[in-house]
Amino acid sequence: MRTVLILTASFGEGHNAAARGLCEGFASLENVHAVLADPLESAFGKLYQRLREDYVRIVNQRPGLWASLYAAADCFPFLNGMLRLLWPLKAELVALLRKHHPAVVVSVYPAYGYVLKQAAREAGLLGLKSYVLVTDSITVNSIWYQCGADAFFV
Repeated sequence: MRTVLILTASFGEGHNAAARGLCEGFASLENVHAVLADPLESAFGKLYQRLREDYVRIVNQRPGLWASLYAAADCFPFLNGMLRLLWPLKAELVALLRKHHPAVVVSVYPAYGYVLKQAAREAGLLGLKSYVLVTDSITVNSIWYQCGADAFFV
């Protein structure tokens, strides 16, 4: 049986909805086992909870501020370098990869693509295939496709 690891994040509901849909789709296939995980939660704990709460508050109460932050993430290349420094996240990914030995990883949140290749190397999964499912709804922020992946789906 082949394992597919699906990585999500609880910033809004779009990422989780896409991840659940993927799980349901993979569940209908023979010889495929889908594992859904949010390693940001275990990597960052209370900070992650606070960031999620702040995200929802900003999106609902200050949509102009959120639009500015979203645009800034699209324009500043240094952000991509910063994402590579998410060592607590990389450590959680290494643990997940070692535990589940997936044949494929599908990310529905952009941060994972920046550390997944390093984590796969560290976990001894050199040929691991990784895919990114973009969940932006109107425009696609460059943060999604500047990371490493074998393919991107929109």
